[in-house]
Amino acid sequence: MPTGVIKYYSERRGYGFISRTDAAASEARTDGEVFVHYSQVVGREALSEGERVTFEIRRGGRGLEAVNVQRLS
Repeated sequence: MPTGVIKYYSERRGYGFISRTDAAASEARTDGEVFVHYSQVVGREALSEGERVTFEIRRGGRGLEAVNVQRLS
């Protein structure tokens, strides 16, 4: 399962970006950033910049999107 760090998150707008930190990110040949929407955060809690998370990835209409986003303890 991919892991990452919240790079940016706007609680007001309900979205942000995750910087991937897993080994597969470099193999995927992307910029390593994945869009995250609050509706995909388990528990629908706001995220904080710098927070570590795990997630799954799907390809959306505008690129990679994080789903099933969970905080790492």
